[in-house]
Amino acid sequence: MGRTCWAREVSACAEKMSGEHLVPKCLFRDSVSIRGFSWCPDDYITVGINSLTANVLCRAHNSRLSDLDAAAYDMWCVLRQVSDLISV
Repeated sequence: MGRTCWAREVSACAEKMSGEHLVPKCLFRDSVSIRGFSWCPDDYITVGINSLTANVLCRAHNSRLSDLDAAAYDMWCVLRQVSDLISV
């Protein structure tokens, strides 16, 4: 049995699953150092941002998160600006 979309109770799903980024891809460049996952519980490991995905959403629900990803990026930019102003 294949995976099912976790948002299936919210609205109709697409037939195919999609790789959802665990964090918005726009917040990072090419790679990120992580730890705490089952495959790197204690030591940091650097991985490409494109590999940090999980097949938990169908294509339809994943595409609906584009606006949320854009808002996360806008918020990140504002926080960076605030940090830069405080540092001056």
